[in-house]
Amino acid sequence: MVRGILLLFLGAAVLTCILLQYPLMASGPFSMITGPSRLYWFDRIQQEMTSLQFFRTEDHIAIALLATMSLTLLLAAPCARRSISEGRPQLPIIYLLACGLLLLVFLSNRFLRISVGVVPLLVPLAIRELAARWRSLSEKDAKVSAVIGCFATLPLALILLTPKSPDAPESYDAFDHLLWNSCEHHDLTAISLLGRSKMMTPPALGLHIILNGPGNVSVSSIPFHRSAPAISRFLRTFMTSDGSERSALLADFDYLALCRIPRGLPGESQMPLLQSLLAGEEVEGLEPMVPARPTDLMLFRVNHS
Repeated sequence: MVRGILLLFLGAAVLTCILLQYPLMASGPFSMITGPSRLYWFDRIQQEMTSLQFFRTEDHIAIALLATMSLTLLLAAPCARRSISEGRPQLPIIYLLACGLLLLVFLSNRFLRISVGVVPLLVPLAIRELAARWRSLSEKDAKVSAVIGCFATLPLALILLTPKSPDAPESYDAFDHLLWNSCEHHDLTAISLLGRSKMMTPPALGLHIILNGPGNVSVSSIPFHRSAPAISRFLRTFMTSDGSERSALLADFDYLALCRIPRGLPGESQMPLLQSLLAGEEVEGLEPMVPARPTDLMLFRVNHS
């Protein structure tokens, strides 16, 4: 026990020294995502939200998994504690890892899939502990425990059996449409005629061009955290009303591409450039390229003169 406490203090001291030496680590793995890319892109990705999102969306399977894993860790705790006293550290290490992963799920539900791969390793121990405790009970206590167990599992059963309420129509604003519309069902013929060039794109369209385009165009961003600075640059280009700032943001690119989105969406007023392009207005420094066939892909040549 004393050795375990000393190891915990030593680990805490080492972790403190590392954080003091590299304070950026305290910001997490996505510290580079700031400004518009965090507000209008990253913070809207469901897997980056807390586990409360499961309750908001009535994701019964995820809720049941959380409840089952929590119960598993609770039942397996005595076995892990005995292993410490017996000088067998392997099980406690796995147990602490499982607990840490489950705690991370409550902070970011992206860790649910990892927890599901680790916590079930402790299920046999949890069942063994439960069976041992059941055998040690008297007949009267066993009946009382059975009743308590039934009532304890009733909420979980109700969660699983309750039909999910009809999905309310999801509301997306202009930022969602601009960033996530990839023109998936529209051909990229116009892009194949451009030759080698650099193109400023929203992330979803950029990924579509990389995967399905002719390979002659470099895009500014894709839906990936390391593209966050480029996504911010794209959004700033559309959000600024200063022509000189917009020209500076477009300076490294030959073309600007986006997918046509419905007009009048919430948030459109925050993007003056988007309003102008959707309205067909002339924008200084951007020359519209007329496609050979009708398409939602809007392509503009950037004039640097």
